[in-house]
Amino acid sequence: PAALAIQGPDEVLPGSEVKFSLVVEKQGQNLPDNLAIELDGGKRFAVKASDPAPVQSGSNQWALASFGEKEVQTVALTGVFDGAAAERTGVFVAKLVGWKGAERSTEGYLYATSSLKVNFLQTGLSANFVVNGAVGDLTVQPGEAMDATIFLKNAGQTPLKNIQVRAVFDAPSTQRGSI
Repeated sequence: PAALAIQGPDEVLPGSEVKFSLVVEKQGQNLPDNLAIELDGGKRFAVKASDPAPVQSGSNQWALASFGEKEVQTVALTGVFDGAAAERTGVFVAKLVGWKGAERSTEGYLYATSSLKVNFLQTGLSANFVVNGAVGDLTVQPGEAMDATIFLKNAGQTPLKNIQVRAVFDAPSTQRGSI
């Protein structure tokens, strides 16, 4: 009763923001009113923003409005692929599911699936972050000075231009003070 398609790039750079569109096209008259798109980007894809918003914050499921006269509905996603894994390809899968009633307490009926094979581009840029001489985990006492250094190395063949480096410290605080 409906077709599902994924529109987006088939080559992405891990760690960079990428946009996908999940498009549902009505192809019949007997579509239930309670439809949703479920995304399985694997553990490598993290959704940063979507339009419309997901059913629940942090979930990978988006409710669709009743089709009525509409023939096409789209969910726009913005996200990031994790750059830590060694795989060179991944599969981005979306499913169109539906329920006969208003309750979503059971697993929905599967109406359509779509997948997109994504190739992960390799870069020659390597980065190291050193705090107080430690490359890995470290312990810092409240009030102790922290010296941080970021090392970037272009080990690739292509010269890189306009590089912007941003560092974010994600650390606990003491007595609601900043680090």
